[in-house]
Amino acid sequence: RLLVATDHGEVLVIEGTELRMTMHVTNGGEGIHCLEVFSKGFLCGCDGGLLKICERSDDVKELYKCVKTFFIGGNLEPVVNIAVSPSEDTLVCTTGNNQIYSFSLSNTDILKEEAT
Repeated sequence: RLLVATDHGEVLVIEGTELRMTMHVTNGGEGIHCLEVFSKGFLCGCDGGLLKICERSDDVKELYKCVKTFFIGGNLEPVVNIAVSPSEDTLVCTTGNNQIYSFSLSNTDILKEEAT
C-alpha cells in the first residue's frame, strides 16, 4: 500500500495502480505535512499543531479510520516531522517553528483523554 497526503487534509490509499480509498483526515481541510507508518496504521502531522492517529479498520470499505487527535503543546505551527521508535512506545515530532516534542505511546490513558 502507498499512502499519499494532500495539502487539503486528505490521505489517498493506493494499492498497486488502484486508488482504494480517499480519507478526509482533517475536518477543516488543514494540510497534512508528514506521515509515519506504524504497526497499527499511520500518524499524520497537520497544520495548526494537529496530530492524528489512524488505525486499520476491519471494514472492507474503510481500510483505515482516525481514532485519536492531539494538539501539540498549544502550538499553532504545523507538525512537519514524525518519528516512532522501533518498539513503538515513543513518538517524536517537530513543528514549523523548530520545536521538538516527545510523547509516550505506551500510556493509553493520556491518549484516551484527548480522543475525538
